[in-house]
Formats: sequence, structure tokens, C-alpha cells
Amino acid sequence: MTEEINPELKKAAQEKFEPTKLTTGEDLPPEVRQAMMEFMVPAIARGVWEGIYALPDEARDIVFQAVSKRCCDQICKFAGFDPAEMNDVDEFMVEWEKAFGGMMRGKREGDTIYWEFASNGCTEPLVLLGLIEPNPKLCECSCHMIKRRFEMVTKSPVHVELADSVLTTGADKCSYLIHLNPK
Repeated sequence: MTEEINPELKKAAQEKFEPTKLTTGEDLPPEVRQAMMEFMVPAIARGVWEGIYALPDEARDIVFQAVSKRCCDQICKFAGFDPAEMNDVDEFMVEWEKAFGGMMRGKREGDTIYWEFASNGCTEPLVLLGLIEPNPKLCECSCHMIKRRFEMVTKSPVHVELADSVLTTGADKCSYLIHLNPK
């Protein structure tokens, strides 16, 4: 993660940034916007996530539920279909696997699904973009996103357990147990 700002970008941004001339709704000069994206946004993201990790479990869980809702909405758009429009878990699993070229797939045995996501490391977008460091607590957030998708299909509560992950157990993929009829 870059801690130093490009000197040329810094100079250009300083020359263009005139906060007294900014009003609500005005666009920032491109040099200022780029400097903020490269320098300030990563620092802010790291600070926000450090704060999230420090929250008590219950509070962090609320944040992860909100984050997973937004992430789930976006990944469903990327997949090209809405799981809420489906009623069959097996059909959903087949379509999801197709949408992601087999990277995400599951095997169902009764009311339990073994779900895996093959990866070569943490695939959380902010980690991949270098905005935050990998942290095992991020795996809790992925459980919420998987839970949300399956609840969209089943229209009822499910329970998701992390079985393995790159960050928590050093596995070569992330895997989950999804209980469709939790007790």
C-alpha cells in the first residue's frame, strides 16, 4: 500500500486546490480528485476498517450485515441475475457456478451445503485494491454475504459457518457450511 504520494501529483493538486472557491456540488479539479483517490481514500479506508475490527462482536456484526447487503447487491448485478427471483436452491447453485466459471460452487447433502470459493488469497475488493490489509475478521463479512444470497433464494433464515479460509486456517480456498434449516 502506497504511503507516499507522487511528488508531481502532489504539486499539481496543491496548485489546483482552492477550497475557498469550492461550493457544494462543484467538481474537484482532476488533479485534486486523483490525489485524494491515491492518498486520502486509502488512509480513510484503513482507518474505517481498523475501527470496525476494534468494535465489539455484536456491533461489528451489524456493520458486516450492512456491508454484505451492498456487496451482495453488486455481485448479483455482476452475476447477471437476482437470486430473489429464484425459488430453487439447486438451480441457484448451478447458475451461480456458471456465472463465476466454477470459482464458486457447492455440493448439497440434505439441508446442508458445502460451499467453496477457490482463490489464491483474500478476494475482498478493498484488500485486492491494496486499500486495507487482509484480516481474518473479514471472513465474518463473507459469511454474511453468502447467508444473504441463500436467504434470497430460500426466503427463510439460513446459517453459515466458515469451514476454512485463506486468512483463518491458511487453506488454499475459502469454504463454508450452509445450513438451510438451522435449528
